[in-house]
Amino acid sequence: MFINSTIDEDKNELRSQFINMYCEVGQLARPLR
Repeated sequence: MFINSTIDEDKNELRSQFINMYCEVGQLARPLR
């Protein structure tokens, strides 16, 4: 249970970081379009 919960937290952490990075890249690329 504990290990599974920590794995889920890591997944959410990576997902949020990926979304933030994706948004930053999108904002940088927007003027290029």
